[in-house]
Amino acid sequence: MSLTNCKNCSQEIADSDKFCAQCGGKIIRERITFKTLISDAFWRAIGWDNKYLKTVRHLIIKPQVILSGYISGVRKRYVNPIAFFAIGMTISLITFNVFQDHYLELSGVGDVQIDKNFQLPDEPVISFGTGAAPTETIEAIETQRQIAAYIQKSILKYFNIYSFALLPLYTFVAFLVFRKKNNFTEHLIINAYLQGTLFLYTTLFFLLTLFALEGLYYYAALFGVFYYTYAYGRLYKLGFWKSILYLLKFVGVSLVLIILLGVLGIGIGYAYAVSQG
Repeated sequence: MSLTNCKNCSQEIADSDKFCAQCGGKIIRERITFKTLISDAFWRAIGWDNKYLKTVRHLIIKPQVILSGYISGVRKRYVNPIAFFAIGMTISLITFNVFQDHYLELSGVGDVQIDKNFQLPDEPVISFGTGAAPTETIEAIETQRQIAAYIQKSILKYFNIYSFALLPLYTFVAFLVFRKKNNFTEHLIINAYLQGTLFLYTTLFFLLTLFALEGLYYYAALFGVFYYTYAYGRLYKLGFWKSILYLLKFVGVSLVLIILLGVLGIGIGYAYAVSQG
């Protein structure tokens, strides 16, 4: 058996090797032709061995391998977690903007046109009542619809900013729930991978809702909860009931943080209103 050297990293390889054990590169022995050039470009872009698709595949069928592997030092095989998160976010952003009207319709504000002079009210608008609605109630309902439309269109416009801003929040919740397992940065890696995968799932659910299965998009959030439970359960080798327990802890901590952030937001708004006289 004769030995040669890998052209990518100079590692010794045998004639029977198809891939380098050191760098993972495919061993090329034949001369390049136009056909092999096009074929190589095609499979690098969409092939099953493409690094991005390989990362997606492993995060779906065996998330514990890539999550624990990347943290322990296996970096070359997979897409960087922040890059993976950004790619998934970009796919969602492009899809939601291409089908913007459908996205807003599924969000419940598809037929609401924001008045060009509309401004968010200084105080929250709350309306109650049954039967015939008085003029004040109708105006309050319309204002609420305007606020909902304003929020949804703002989310769509600044989707990338919101996504990156929320990533540390998800990470912080996971760190509080699983704090004895990994440090904050390691949880950031885990959540970047999981959120990047959820972007793909959400986009898929959205497209299936548009073209095949009406209403499926509304289950995307529920599926996201299931995927988080599944991935963390596989990563930490949790049984069914222990996974449920950690899920409840995750939901509980999230609700507490949401309440605290809401109270903080109201306090800041009230302080601003008082300062304006």
